[in-house]
Amino acid sequence: MKQNQQGFSIVEVLLLILVIAVLGLGGWYVWHSNHKSSTPTQATNSPTDTSTSENSTKYLTITSQKVRLPLTSELSGLSAGSVEDSGYSTADKSVTVTASELDKDWTCEADANGSKGIIGTISITTQAKRSGPGDPAVTKKLGETTYGFEPGGSNCTSSSKYSDLVSAFEKQFTSLVSY
Repeated sequence: MKQNQQGFSIVEVLLLILVIAVLGLGGWYVWHSNHKSSTPTQATNSPTDTSTSENSTKYLTITSQKVRLPLTSELSGLSAGSVEDSGYSTADKSVTVTASELDKDWTCEADANGSKGIIGTISITTQAKRSGPGDPAVTKKLGETTYGFEPGGSNCTSSSKYSDLVSAFEKQFTSLVSY
């Protein structure tokens, strides 16, 4: 007597389901990994960051103030610290701008955040005149807030790059925009 079996056994069906599930999960993982890495970098919840938009322009972003400065290729290595009280008035804030390329020959101690290579500070005020001493080298008013850039740290480095970075940042500072 010859048996003629038609169809699949339960073992074959389970094996087929397992293969389809593994292929599906593997495909989803690859798609999800590629989908996440192809989305543009957004500003994080940190007070400041350097982010890139969909057109590959790098920005120095002060997230809590919702402002950003497009960075030229010369300034692309700059970063900003967190927004701090200025120490002069509760209405005044400040952000330290650093260039890590100046760290190697930095002779001053790091600041409270561990930053070296400080090219200056961005002051932020909603008052008619900020409370701190001196005037910023360059200012930009956006709405009710005035942002100023004050160079600093020139006595902490012998690098000629310091003055080039400060000059380029002062020129670019007028491009500060709200987002």
